[in-house]
Amino acid sequence: MAEDKRKPKDIPIQEALTLAQKWMDSGCTVFFKFTCENCGARQTFSEPNTLYAKGKCEECGHITALKEAGFMVIKVSGALTTPLPDESISPN
Repeated sequence: MAEDKRKPKDIPIQEALTLAQKWMDSGCTVFFKFTCENCGARQTFSEPNTLYAKGKCEECGHITALKEAGFMVIKVSGALTTPLPDESISPN
């Protein structure tokens, strides 16, 4: 069976911190994520550029001690001034 490439993959904490720091150093904002060890729900910390040792699942209430994490990167680059062509918009 083929691996689902859309499934989030957490990485070891130190690796996540090192990678995230590179993005932050380049002016980006990161939001750390983790997967609840109880129900598997993906969670995102609301405080930017901050990784906590534990996270509470908003779905089941379980507290997960983080051994692995992920993150998303946000870079604000200004307003879009030219409309995108219709063919560049994808429903997926």
